[in-house]
Amino acid sequence: MDWQLKDGRIKTFDNQFCFGYTISVYPVDNPMIVQRCDSGDKSTLGWSIVNRVSIRSGEGDLCVDIAGPVYDDGNPIIAYRCHGGENQQWILPSGWGCQT
Repeated sequence: MDWQLKDGRIKTFDNQFCFGYTISVYPVDNPMIVQRCDSGDKSTLGWSIVNRVSIRSGEGDLCVDIAGPVYDDGNPIIAYRCHGGENQQWILPSGWGCQT
């Protein structure tokens, strides 16, 4: 499945599915989920690219993060408090609308 950042949402090219997160007790891990873009869930809104590597929520304090200190197949992707660590840095395709 190919993804794009468009209109503040991380969504599939057919605009049907968006990345969002389930809200748990902050700052505990907030699991990332794929859901229909028309679900009305505000967790899919407001994503932006910061410094060409971080994907930050509209709230500004959560970033897309690989859970845990060790990278391994099957590690969950979560929304977690932004801290700038390697597990929050992404190689993004050109055209994802970078913000510095």
